[in-house]
Amino acid sequence: MGERLDTAVGEDLERSHKRVLGGILVRFRSGGVGMTSPTAEVRAFFDEFERNSAELAIDRIAAQFADTFMNADPQGVMPVPKAAFIAALPQREKMFQAAGIRRIRLAAVRETVLDPMYILASTDWIAESIDGAEIPLASSFILRRQASSFVVVFYLNHQDIAGVLAARAPKADTG
Repeated sequence: MGERLDTAVGEDLERSHKRVLGGILVRFRSGGVGMTSPTAEVRAFFDEFERNSAELAIDRIAAQFADTFMNADPQGVMPVPKAAFIAALPQREKMFQAAGIRRIRLAAVRETVLDPMYILASTDWIAESIDGAEIPLASSFILRRQASSFVVVFYLNHQDIAGVLAARAPKADTG
């Protein structure tokens, strides 16, 4: 459907993606124009997100997502009910473990205020493997203000996570 290009832009090595959507060429950069360092409240949200994910704290993770949110990756986009997402989390954790990932840490957060209710956050993560390798992952979120924090209403993984992990999974001995 489109091709992905990773290019260096200046010294900060921003990721540049190129997609053809309905015949229209669309370019965007994670961490691109208009993105700034996160406010304390956005940074706190992602610090909690990182902690909840590391602890597989299902109830706390659930509290950070809207009842239904949009999920997107290179394979497509679809609405996801929170209950289905929460039910899938233990399997996702097993997928990371099978690929030898011991920890995923937040490396960077950038934000763009879209309007008084919504913020676009671009995040970089490092998946640390048991063999010492560090696998970069990138995702973007649209956050909606709710009470004293935010909820995720749109979640975009910039790479096919299952494909990245499958490439790292130990191969069965066929000998």
